[in-house]
Amino acid sequence: MEMIFQDPATSDRFCFCVSPNHYICLLKDDVVYIAVSAKGYALIHAIDGKEYELSTNLGNVEKQLGSQDFIRISRQYLVNRKHISAIKGTEVRMGTIRLEMSKTGSQRLFRHLPILWTGQIKNISKVE
Repeated sequence: MEMIFQDPATSDRFCFCVSPNHYICLLKDDVVYIAVSAKGYALIHAIDGKEYELSTNLGNVEKQLGSQDFIRISRQYLVNRKHISAIKGTEVRMGTIRLEMSKTGSQRLFRHLPILWTGQIKNISKVE
């Protein structure tokens, strides 16, 4: 399966996957994450539970997506940040899905997420 994207005016909304017999149209927002398959190809995991294997690697898919919404969290995973529900330690959670991220992936992820830092203040002393 090969991957093709529409012209830049609509590429944020749709991506097209070509199989030998037909095209599959997916909204980018419907892609939860993309993983490396057992064969080393990119495997799209859609919001409806369907999976689509592409005959290209994850790096090529990442380049073709060209979107701030998809973030490489490890060698194995490219996630759609719109579906991230929580981050706990080295784990990215998207509903019931849990994916491990690398140290580099964690840094990349935090650069692209709007995070409100609310650290706790300790040892507050009164100024008189």
